[in-house]
Amino acid sequence: MDSKGQFKVAILAKSNKRRNNKKDYGYCVAGIDESGKWIRFVADNDGDSLPEDVNIKVGQVILANGKRAPLTHQIENVVLDDFCVTKETVNQYVGSLTQVDEVGIFGSTDNQLTAIEMRNVNGTLRLIGVSKLEVYWEGSVDLKCKARYEYNGTYYDGMSMTDPSNYTKKGSAPKQIGKAHIVVSLPEQPPFIKFVAAIFPQRTNK
Repeated sequence: MDSKGQFKVAILAKSNKRRNNKKDYGYCVAGIDESGKWIRFVADNDGDSLPEDVNIKVGQVILANGKRAPLTHQIENVVLDDFCVTKETVNQYVGSLTQVDEVGIFGSTDNQLTAIEMRNVNGTLRLIGVSKLEVYWEGSVDLKCKARYEYNGTYYDGMSMTDPSNYTKKGSAPKQIGKAHIVVSLPEQPPFIKFVAAIFPQRTNK
């Protein structure tokens, strides 16, 4: 069966991801289609990240040509051939996103899943609402951007964070965000560490 097709997708995440050559960085780009299902755009059948010159932005709704290329865990993958940006808005799509009824995030309150837990996960992308969200840098030499927040009564700390638009200056105080929606993702290969791929701060009326 030909898996090629056209996909209309509201882009919700564009996060930093090292390419399969281990030398360069590209982007993990993901969003939801018109039915509220997740799509992750990749460069090839192995799920490599898109190169930096692919000019897709969070908030756009794109019409893309591509081929479905699901992996064992990242079932949402689509190899991107080309795309154009539509005049539609993300807001029209987020309302159709089906909420997942599960304990914790991906069925666990830990920052990492075991191989056994990973077998029971349906998809590797979630959009959730959190509170008390902070972004900060961790480490003494090899600094890593991290996030901490509260979700469904559990406080998560030390969560890897790959949304470049919400990085703070290295050495600065933690960035206080508070309430927000975040996109949480999982890798295809172990270790199955959860990471925050996008942050959408909740606007408050003053």
